[in-house]
Amino acid sequence: MMTSPANSLFPRLLPLLAYLTGVVCSHIPPPPGPLPHTEPVAVHKCCGKNEIMVERRCIAVHDNSSVELWTPIFTHEIGFKPIKVDYNLVIGLPDCKAKQQWPIYHYPDSSDKLIILPDGQLRHYIFKTGNEPSLPHSDETFHDFPQGHYCMDKVITQNGHLEAHFAMVCLPKVTSLWKDTDALLKRMVDPALRLLSILLLLIIVVTYLGISQLRDVVGNMVATLCMCLICAYSSDIARIYTEEIIDSDFYLLADIVKQISTLAAFFWLNGLGFYIWRTFRTRNVFLRITDGRKYFYYSCYVWGSTLCMSFMAIFSHFLLDAEVQEAGAVHLLPTTPAPSHSTWALLNPPSQCNRIMGWLGISIFFISVGSILLVNTFFYLTTAQKISRMSVYGRIHHKMRYT
Repeated sequence: MMTSPANSLFPRLLPLLAYLTGVVCSHIPPPPGPLPHTEPVAVHKCCGKNEIMVERRCIAVHDNSSVELWTPIFTHEIGFKPIKVDYNLVIGLPDCKAKQQWPIYHYPDSSDKLIILPDGQLRHYIFKTGNEPSLPHSDETFHDFPQGHYCMDKVITQNGHLEAHFAMVCLPKVTSLWKDTDALLKRMVDPALRLLSILLLLIIVVTYLGISQLRDVVGNMVATLCMCLICAYSSDIARIYTEEIIDSDFYLLADIVKQISTLAAFFWLNGLGFYIWRTFRTRNVFLRITDGRKYFYYSCYVWGSTLCMSFMAIFSHFLLDAEVQEAGAVHLLPTTPAPSHSTWALLNPPSQCNRIMGWLGISIFFISVGSILLVNTFFYLTTAQKISRMSVYGRIHHKMRYT
């Protein structure tokens, strides 16, 4: 009985087919099994689950309200694309222990940006220019707050015109002062130079008030001018070291004292220039003899003008400038006291519009200073012209012209 060639080759090809079948099946992935179980990420919310912040208070949102509740949006740090992550809300303010709590606001065109990373940490970006297109990854431009060191929520104004993201964070440890050039110049070099200036001004004051020959009208004017500058420098040093305190009233008070003292110094400079200008215009060369009544008249002019301009500047700041700044400010102040609930007890941050003198008030001070400089320039030019035309006769006139 004859067998076909195909029947004779089949037993030989069977091991090869089994080997190839095993190789192909080894590269087929197994069927997908159940995904590994991951714990939801904890996200800290300042107000209650059904609450948002309205004018620095936590307010419950009704079901029929058009206001949306705050929900965390997780963002990947590479590419800043939103991703989906399971989370659980933890209600309440962070427990900062000995650290200070500080508020951060993220709103359109702000210099601060807040994002929640997939692991639940809060990242705070700081932009010096206020622009967001480029986000460099460096330790100088962002800081990560771990869980338990922050809480986040949505804040809106009472009229609903402004919405922002709010975060209350525990301030991190400040870097060494010697490694930060800006802080070194601001906290060390600037105050040291101002203290040196105060020391030199004190020497001038003691010299003019201690030597009887110098205690005339001009000497009293110079001494008073130096004392005004000492007050201005002292208040400026106080502003430097109280810039980041919670209480903004003292910072504003120091700023006002600085502006008033500087304005008074310029008014005394104006009075001194007028006195010298008037001295060279009169025929009597002995007008520089000490006269208490003249100093009294000049004091009335200087302090009266200073108080008048200062009152206008402060009035403009509190009744005009502050209202304009508050309307566009992101630091929202409470209108009524917060309830006693723990999630409602939020700290009130210092409002920047209440920490410093506004532009309207500062403009009044600077307009006064500019006017004084123009008048003193006129006094200087006319006095120099008068001295150049003065005929040399007598020892006193000779000294006036060539000293």
